[in-house]
Amino acid sequence: MTRWCSRVVPSLFGSRRCALRPQFSSRLTRAKISTHKVVADMQPEEQNRALSNFLSSKPRIILGSGSFGRKAIFKELGIDFEVLKPDIDEKAIRKERPEDLVLALAHAKSAVLRDRIGPVTDPVYLVTADQVVVYRDTIREKPTSEAEAREFISGYGEAPAKTVGGIVVCNLATKKTFESLDIAEVHFKPIPVEVREALIEEGTVFLCAGGLMVEHELIWPLVTKLDGTMDSIMGMGKHVVASLLLEAAASSDD
Repeated sequence: MTRWCSRVVPSLFGSRRCALRPQFSSRLTRAKISTHKVVADMQPEEQNRALSNFLSSKPRIILGSGSFGRKAIFKELGIDFEVLKPDIDEKAIRKERPEDLVLALAHAKSAVLRDRIGPVTDPVYLVTADQVVVYRDTIREKPTSEAEAREFISGYGEAPAKTVGGIVVCNLATKKTFESLDIAEVHFKPIPVEVREALIEEGTVFLCAGGLMVEHELIWPLVTKLDGTMDSIMGMGKHVVASLLLEAAASSDD
């Protein structure tokens, strides 16, 4: 699936503030995260220090995604990383629930890249992810026509859009895998026809899941509420991926 598009680059474990600021809350829905007791017991400040210590050892980290947003998030976290694109047939993997779908796709990407990388002896951390947009319980992918784009964009002024992400981190040396869901929800004012048509004419909406960029200069002023974090909307919540990396690193000591 194609990730929800956004142009913002968040700061460490937060989001960079914009001039036009809608109402935000910090709710972040996650699943199967922080199962390792050492990581689960950490306070945010402890996690920041632990991540800094982990990264200071210069671990080999591979991002299994060509997403601009995910690469930007890794850079903001101070991660030195390589990029490998899994190039799987995503349409061949179907699940009814978006939560099941994104995790299945993230695991499939991980499996393909693990085979490509081959056996390793030193710790190597492979990070893969997937994301969909859900509107009124329907999974939305990239719009395939102007008519579909109009339907998508107009609808966001009537009901919120939810981004559902799945993140998987594998320690290739131990073959232990850790996963999490990463969910956010965006509420909008009614979207004017002229804004909708300008977005369609620009054409970027056809490259984005759900057909919308939250941080677009025409859309951002129409955002009224964001449940979650902007980096989650960009395709990879910082707190989530940091927790999973620390869990994977701790698995080397088990």
